[in-house]
Amino acid sequence: MEAIIIVIFSFILLSCILAGYSILWALLFGYLMFFGYALRQGHTPVQVLTMSGRGIRTIKNILFIFILIGMITAVWRACGTIPFIIYHMSGLLIPSVFILIVFLLCCFVSLLTGTSFGTAATIGIICMSIAKANGIDPTFTGGAILSGIYFGDRCSPMSTSALLISELTQTDIYCNIKNMFKSALLPFSVTCLLYALLGFSGTGNTGTADLYALFP
Repeated sequence: MEAIIIVIFSFILLSCILAGYSILWALLFGYLMFFGYALRQGHTPVQVLTMSGRGIRTIKNILFIFILIGMITAVWRACGTIPFIIYHMSGLLIPSVFILIVFLLCCFVSLLTGTSFGTAATIGIICMSIAKANGIDPTFTGGAILSGIYFGDRCSPMSTSALLISELTQTDIYCNIKNMFKSALLPFSVTCLLYALLGFSGTGNTGTADLYALFP
């Protein structure tokens, strides 16, 4: 029975994503399904609500961070921060090391904010816009963005996934991050080397597009 409910919930969640509806509807429906299943298992409504409240209290800090991340992303879009950064970064573009710069920049922003999705929605869009305007391969740029945002998020003390693991396992988040840094040092170094080689091998144009003309 548990497997059937999980499959149904997964199907509804996937349907909402593909149809473009908010996943909040899928989450609400899933909660009602699990609520009904708990009642069928012999729990009272008060007990189910108590368990729900206990689970929310466990991840309350993570929920607050999600809210703040959403606010930052919305403010960046609304006040024109993204076009502003694109406008001023276009003159600093160095095509030979652009892919490496994208990777390091996404690592830094993701490490600072603790969100891979938020980094992709802000600095990731900026980097891809500059790459397209300057004829740099979007495949390599997209790969650098993805690897950068997930690497930074993995090692960030602000990361919601790291906070969730720390809360659930009752371990010290800084000790966890310290251990992750040790295991990430070698792949980070190899990745930087590969992106540097890709840049010097000529993956993009040497000229810089007139991005200033796009902003009146």
